[in-house]
Amino acid sequence: TIVHEYDLQGRKKRSILYGPEGEKTLSNRGVAGWSNQYDSVGNFIKQSYFGLDGQPILNSSGYAGWSDEYDVRGNHIKRSYFGINGEPIVASFGYAGRTQKFDKRDNEIERRYFGLQGELVLNQDDTPFALRKREYNKHGQLLVEWIFDANGAAIEIEPGVYAYRHRYDKNGAEVEKVPVTSPLEIPHSD
Repeated sequence: TIVHEYDLQGRKKRSILYGPEGEKTLSNRGVAGWSNQYDSVGNFIKQSYFGLDGQPILNSSGYAGWSDEYDVRGNHIKRSYFGINGEPIVASFGYAGRTQKFDKRDNEIERRYFGLQGELVLNQDDTPFALRKREYNKHGQLLVEWIFDANGAAIEIEPGVYAYRHRYDKNGAEVEKVPVTSPLEIPHSD
């Protein structure tokens, strides 16, 4: 059972796990609960984990919590992971955090994964990359997506293909997906 406490605005501020006999227990992620913080406009900006004793604890992914930042339009622009004492930490998925940039239509145009010194590092997700860049048309439809390694080199998404250029008809339906095979078409990673 999870018992939630709420703030005056009705947002979850603390969650605690209990076993069948009413005793505090650990989740499958190794924590007994978590606390949440929000900014003045209601963005979810921090989550911290605690153990059975109520003290900070590392979860099964190797971090004690995370903090988020948002731009003035409410786009999520940064997530950083921290350890038991609030220090930056590299989580088990290989990075200390990530940043995102958005265009004026709020489309994500860049995502970077970073290490403790702010350096590019590969994430350990299904498609590992350190940097992703996207281009969109005026209707917000994806035109092309590029991924790069920690050294800024383009990553092939399949043998000999670095990306696909998407083309749409006047009704917005995708009509063509053209592979990009020439390194000359790859933008710089910085």
